[in-house]
Amino acid sequence: MSIPILGRNALLKINAMEIGYCEGLTIGIDADRIKEYKIGSQKPQVLEPGNLTIPWKATLMYVDKTYANYVLSGTKFTMTVQPSGTGDTYTLSNCLALKWDQDIRQNGVILSSVSGEAMDITLPT
Repeated sequence: MSIPILGRNALLKINAMEIGYCEGLTIGIDADRIKEYKIGSQKPQVLEPGNLTIPWKATLMYVDKTYANYVLSGTKFTMTVQPSGTGDTYTLSNCLALKWDQDIRQNGVILSSVSGEAMDITLPT
């Protein structure tokens, strides 16, 4: 069983550059489902994992065109995440930024959100 970790201690790097004003980050692993039935049966005859998708989304607390340019140019990058700030490291390789938007409100910090997919993920050992 793991020990609870506070998200405020997390460290996020994109291409080895620390992202100091990241409000939040979500990473995941999704597997498609392969499911086939034969005629005359209500139970699947094949139930297997299919292709993998590794989605991610970061919310940043500053105005910066860098990540908008990643979407426009299709530039790939590496993202590393250390949830406790040190130790266990998740590495997302060949990341593509596929969506960028900015939230500008009168009563708060301007937030930029960028999301996309990675080609591969390395989990902590």
